[in-house]
Amino acid sequence: MKFNKILLACGLAFFAHSASADNLQQIFQQALTKDPLYLEAQANRDAALEKITEQEAANLPQIGLSADLGYGITSDTTTVNKTSNRNALTGTVGIGLTQSLYEESNFINVSQAAKQAEQSELAVQAELQNLILRVANAYFSVLSANDTLEFSNRNKEAVERQLEQTTQRYNVGLTDKTDVLEAQSSFDLSVADVINAENTLANSYESLTEITGLTHIDIATLNTKRFSPTAPDGQRDNWLATANNQNLAIQIQRIAKQIAEGNVELASSADNMSLNLVANAGAQYTGYGDDYSNGGAGLESTVSSANVGIEFSMPLYTGGAVTSAKKQAAYQVTASQEQLTRASREVQTKIRTFYNNVTAGLSSIKAYEQTVKSSQSALEATQAGFGVGTRTIIDVLDATKTLYQSKQSLSASRYSYIISMLQLKQAAGTLNAEDIDLVNAGLETSN
Repeated sequence: MKFNKILLACGLAFFAHSASADNLQQIFQQALTKDPLYLEAQANRDAALEKITEQEAANLPQIGLSADLGYGITSDTTTVNKTSNRNALTGTVGIGLTQSLYEESNFINVSQAAKQAEQSELAVQAELQNLILRVANAYFSVLSANDTLEFSNRNKEAVERQLEQTTQRYNVGLTDKTDVLEAQSSFDLSVADVINAENTLANSYESLTEITGLTHIDIATLNTKRFSPTAPDGQRDNWLATANNQNLAIQIQRIAKQIAEGNVELASSADNMSLNLVANAGAQYTGYGDDYSNGGAGLESTVSSANVGIEFSMPLYTGGAVTSAKKQAAYQVTASQEQLTRASREVQTKIRTFYNNVTAGLSSIKAYEQTVKSSQSALEATQAGFGVGTRTIIDVLDATKTLYQSKQSLSASRYSYIISMLQLKQAAGTLNAEDIDLVNAGLETSN
């Protein structure tokens, strides 16, 4: 299925952005080079790739050089009262080579390292998807907080006008003191709402900074005029099938099971023989010097040697250690299978949940759009009723608050729909950087 069709069907249009306002794409690009979690996953992947080279080295010749040098003195007194001092200078140098001819565990270790590297690469892809979603969540949390602040300010301004009008009516005797107090109370509450909204917005920007390590002052907003959400492409079962094949958590767990099965082979290989080609060459020098009180003599010798052979080893009895290791590895295979089953069920639950969230989000957006229209009409009617004395100031204040709450709910439902679509695709395993581009195309710079 093509998620691109879904977002393109939303009618999201691209607008040029000013340098002062960061858009979603720009922030995502910053996160790619700054986010610690994504960079950590890449480093772990690189380390896993190096592990393959390390394991392959066991099948290559192992060459070593050794050398030592020593000096010693011995003293001896003969029966004729002659004393001799014998000194010896010794030195050895050698070179050795070992080449594995057959060691089953070496090949298994290479295979295991390759699987771990593949798993690490999938982990990088999974962290990239997480990064996309974290950036989107943080970004739209800022927009939601910004909308809340905007609607709180509008509500405060409207309530302030109502307070001024009520005070004027009270001064000319058209209303009583209670209405003024009610309006003042609502105004004070609206001021508190604005303060809270400002704080929430500031904290939301901090979440973006945590990801990118950079300070963001202003970001592009959603173009609501062109925003036209649609249902997910395909039935829920289609998304479930896609997730079973492409979800990264499932793929990672499948490889984890393969690694566990490889550990069974590795444990079994401990019973097998090993065969190595061994070659050594070296030389030993010894120099003797004798010093008698009446004269002395010296001696030097050099001995060279070289040999080549086949080294064979095979364990006959290890006290049950190998058998125990096999059983442990077999139990780990069972555990990894259960982990795979759990991962699969969790993904299925996520697909159903996010699919339902998207479809419910569509209905919510339509409902809130109608609610805003109804709330606007209700406010106008209530204001007219207050003007002729059939409605109270409390009715007007409540209607005003309801209108801006409805607008805020509509705004939040749009952002929730976008996030739900991204979550659905992540659960299916198909979320990628192109989805950031598509969502970014629906943003515009505030005038």
